[in-house]
Amino acid sequence: MRNNLAKKDEIMLELAPKLKITVRLTVKEVDGTISYDKEAPAHSFNRNFWNFMFGTVGCSTGGNVNNFGSGYMSGKSTAGTVYYSNAGYAYGGGGMVGALSNSSYGIVVGTSAAAFTVEQFALGAQCVQGTGTNNLQHAAQAFPTISWTVGTLTWLAVHTRIFNNNSAGAIGINETGLYWSVYMYGGGLFMLERNVLGGTVTVGIGAQLTVTYNISVVFPW
Repeated sequence: MRNNLAKKDEIMLELAPKLKITVRLTVKEVDGTISYDKEAPAHSFNRNFWNFMFGTVGCSTGGNVNNFGSGYMSGKSTAGTVYYSNAGYAYGGGGMVGALSNSSYGIVVGTSAAAFTVEQFALGAQCVQGTGTNNLQHAAQAFPTISWTVGTLTWLAVHTRIFNNNSAGAIGINETGLYWSVYMYGGGLFMLERNVLGGTVTVGIGAQLTVTYNISVVFPW
């Protein structure tokens, strides 16, 4: 009986929806030429992401325990604050589409090349809105395009944001991230994913960086 159950579990695991995300960075120079254009897998989801995934589909809340880590269903904001309220159901507010000149949520980028760990809750060194050193002008993030491919049973959401370097120096981008503004565990800003690039992407003075997150899920039905 145990063998049959184990076999069934293996089959169900094979049929489980598969999540795939890639990140594409494109740099357009002042003269219009493309100096960098590369797409690579992003797979470094942190504890916030997995807690939120479970919290959303399971309508779970923070457990009313002020702690963050293994065994705790809570969230840690980009400011380092733990949200753990039991009040209400956990649900998403759709706040992953960043507004014009707003670097608090949506697609974000930074300069830190520090290795990823699951406990991270913010970029290592975010390039915030502005024109100073390592600052970028954040364009209004486009609403994601959603598509369904019947042949592969795949849902695809494409998130894109443009960043302009109007500072006085080139900026070396080493990380990208997804910040989510949501009423979860009492409300806050949360990082769902931090992607460390394979090498530094240089955004020159006056250059434009486009970051595209392709989020797809293959369904078994």
